[in-house]
Amino acid sequence: MIEVVKIKGKRPVYKVGGKILIDGPKIDLEKTDDLCINALPSLLHYAVALEGGVDPVKLGLTTEKDPDDAYISNALTPEGHTLEEERLFLE
Repeated sequence: MIEVVKIKGKRPVYKVGGKILIDGPKIDLEKTDDLCINALPSLLHYAVALEGGVDPVKLGLTTEKDPDDAYISNALTPEGHTLEEERLFLE
């Protein structure tokens, strides 16, 4: 699951607390709050790696004190808006 933690700038799609649920190779649209195609490239390669078992600490997405969460910053859109921080939960 991806959860929006903080937003920098104006985001027309996401809101803080918004969630995207990824189930294997698909995004569960019924359990996903909003989905912006501009942010997906920044998010999906990490989501695929984490689901495949890659250690988020080794990817530089978290610390050993918080190994169950991964944090991605600055998912940039063509308009220059960013999700300042998204948290990917490993479930």
